[in-house]
Amino acid sequence: MTTWLSPDAARAITIRGFGDWVDALDATVVRLCERFALQPIELLSGGTMGAVIRAKTQDGQGVVLKTSPSIETMIAERQFLERLAPGAGPRVLFSEPGSMVMELLEGSTESGHLGDDAAVGALVALNFWSSADPGTTSDISETLGTIAVRLSTRDPRLAAEFSDTEEAIRRVWAGEALWCHGDLQAENLFWDGQRLRIIDPLPVWAPKGLDIGYWAVDPLRSGPVSRRLTLLSQAFTLSTHEIHTWATLGAAQHLSWLWHHDVRPELSSRVEVTLRELISGRGLPGSDVRF
Repeated sequence: MTTWLSPDAARAITIRGFGDWVDALDATVVRLCERFALQPIELLSGGTMGAVIRAKTQDGQGVVLKTSPSIETMIAERQFLERLAPGAGPRVLFSEPGSMVMELLEGSTESGHLGDDAAVGALVALNFWSSADPGTTSDISETLGTIAVRLSTRDPRLAAEFSDTEEAIRRVWAGEALWCHGDLQAENLFWDGQRLRIIDPLPVWAPKGLDIGYWAVDPLRSGPVSRRLTLLSQAFTLSTHEIHTWATLGAAQHLSWLWHHDVRPELSSRVEVTLRELISGRGLPGSDVRF
């Protein structure tokens, strides 16, 4: 077992077919620290796409070393971070294919520090979405296919109920494609006492409703989802049906990922309830919304 992955992360990465990468990780970290003149300090919590390690430079500067078996994912993450407005995320200091060294952000993840009103306001102020490059296309088909396979493995009936929402999801997906975070949840947003800052993007071209809906149903956040959806609808000028649809997609993404990787059952139980309520329209804003 490697020193530089949590058991959940090691299992998730191995399931994706990168067991050899996990086995070689300790040696990889030694090599990277030698190359970038770093001293590794500790494994940082979170992250199932690779290893995230707190380290320091020779002059004592705190940094984050991140390495992943997916070179493409790391390239996209670096490009995403470099396009952010100054201060909206960590600065990338060094990189090589599959790995990078970033500024260490001060603060903590926002899940335990901001209520819904403050968090929505901070998210609006962050406004990190950037326009797609000319000619960029965005397709939801692969995402919907992955969700269908993962849900049907555990609960075919729920998968069938979710399939009834796909037409509505495709309609909202047809909006303006922006460079979205792709994994916007409490653990990937830092609060420094004054503003939110982004970490760990999985960039994807899509309308920003993708990120908004995913964040809205994050099972790490407490409080009623219904109120969060109302606040987000008002803050981002989304209709009741639009926020409801994006939240349904977000809940399905959360649940299918948790089930597929067989991690954090307390979170999957919570988001499963949310998904069923969204599909049925029970107890949520605009309870007459039907797919």
